Amino acid sequence: MAIYWEFIRLECVKPSEPYGDELYMLQNGKKIWNTTDDNEGQAGKVWEPGTLFKLDQDADIQLWEYDPDTPDDLLGQTSITPSEAGQGPKTRDFTGDEGHYKFTYKVVTI
Repeated sequence: MAIYWEFIRLECVKPSEPYGDELYMLQNGKKIWNTTDDNEGQAGKVWEPGTLFKLDQDADIQLWEYDPDTPDDLLGQTSITPSEAGQGPKTRDFTGDEGHYKFTYKVVTI
């Protein structure tokens, strides 16, 4: 059996930019997800990828907002650990750079 974490949901409560955010997510420094349209991160927008990622060790998850003319903005960060397997869905609030996103995931054994 192997341990994975499932990216269940990301909800934009409040974007960090007034016109919306261009989002991407890193796991241990590697891009694993991004929005597909400019300014897609608007209040009320929900993504439900349902994607599974292998979890051999602790994962450092970061949500970033892309800025073409200035350094990108870190919106939030959390750790996901293999010991969370079987504990059900967990939600973390990312509130960096005046934005607010709710990130929901769960750790599963397959």
